[in-house]
Amino acid sequence: VTGSWSGNVVTISGTPTVSGTFNYTVTTTGGCLPSITSGNIIVENRSIPTFTQVDDLCLGASIQLPLESNEGVTGTWNPATVNTSQVGIITYTFTPDVSFCADITTMDLNVIGCEIPKGISPNNDGDNDSWDLSGYDVSKVEIFNRYGTKVYSKSNYSNEWSGQSDGGNELPDGTYYYVIEFNDLPAKTGWVYINRQQ
Repeated sequence: VTGSWSGNVVTISGTPTVSGTFNYTVTTTGGCLPSITSGNIIVENRSIPTFTQVDDLCLGASIQLPLESNEGVTGTWNPATVNTSQVGIITYTFTPDVSFCADITTMDLNVIGCEIPKGISPNNDGDNDSWDLSGYDVSKVEIFNRYGTKVYSKSNYSNEWSGQSDGGNELPDGTYYYVIEFNDLPAKTGWVYINRQQ
């Protein structure tokens, strides 16, 4: 027997108020003889989606919040894009695609004004061996020696410079001038020091 349903949402209210499996019986009457259908309804607890908390973000950092929770719940964020153009805490709200099985949840992201590292000590001791700008949304880095000669350049820079030239040669210890271009912030200039003895 084919047909259609009136309404497209099933609302469970009143009893049962707990999770479990419950028997139901539906009796219908109409142009035909009365018919009785019975079966089970499984009622599950609504879940709260959880996500791995994102640590503090630097100004200009690029990040995309996951569209699936740790439990596999999919949904959308509001605002949809993470804003790291100003310092402060912004609350992002996650709305599940299937709202009757999972609740809305939020995540606070803190944007801070990170400082550009002043120096590196590339001596392979695992501490400060490279110039880490991965917290920023860097479009390009250029490094010059004290004579104004460009010795290193890298587009879409993250954490690749360990005191080497563009040709891969080890640069001498000393002070170098840098120019950092960001995708969403004004360019920055300054000095970075190479000291392999520390």
